[in-house]
Amino acid sequence: MAAASLSWDLDLWGRIRNEVAAGKAEAQASFADLQGVRLSLQAELADDYLQLRGLDAQAQLLKDASVIYGKALDLTNYRHDKGIASGLDVGRAQTQFSDAQAQLSDVEASRALLEHAIASLVGEPASNFTLPVMVIDFKIPNVPPDYPLPSWNAVPISPRPSGKSRHQCRHWCGARGFFPRHFPIGAGGFSKYRQRRIIHCAQCLLGLRSQHGLNPLRQRSA
Repeated sequence: MAAASLSWDLDLWGRIRNEVAAGKAEAQASFADLQGVRLSLQAELADDYLQLRGLDAQAQLLKDASVIYGKALDLTNYRHDKGIASGLDVGRAQTQFSDAQAQLSDVEASRALLEHAIASLVGEPASNFTLPVMVIDFKIPNVPPDYPLPSWNAVPISPRPSGKSRHQCRHWCGARGFFPRHFPIGAGGFSKYRQRRIIHCAQCLLGLRSQHGLNPLRQRSA
């Protein structure tokens, strides 16, 4: 035994149409939010990577400075042993060398934190993710002072739907839905008791029943 049902709602005032429009607007806003979050993560990844390469260059500079300050400290100690330099010169050279070593340790710690952050952004465990040290040689182009700047045409970019605009769209689409909803329902039936009541009421209206409750039709036929 099979059973089937069919339902159809007449969209007289555009309730269904507005609900569909509101659903599409909500889906587009959610997709825009997803793209915004993805773009933010990509921008953060690029920023962390550039900071890490900057720390690599800074670490290389501090290593070179440490080597030079170490040689200067050795020379100052040699001069102090020969009686040419004073103890103040030795202390100053030792301070410079120690500062360079401390700055190098701070830079290496900051690089490790950035490396862990990059591992989290790319979805890799920090214990298995490493980025080799690489110093990028950034060369600044030699631009003449009288070089004409190109005229860039501004490209209009549609902004991402904000939460306020989405709420207004949702409110507008919902406000169009406040209207009466009609559900016509019909029913029919037959009852012997109701038939006798209808005949009784009709006889009373037509004056066919007497004041004593006798039926004049029955009296005439008798």
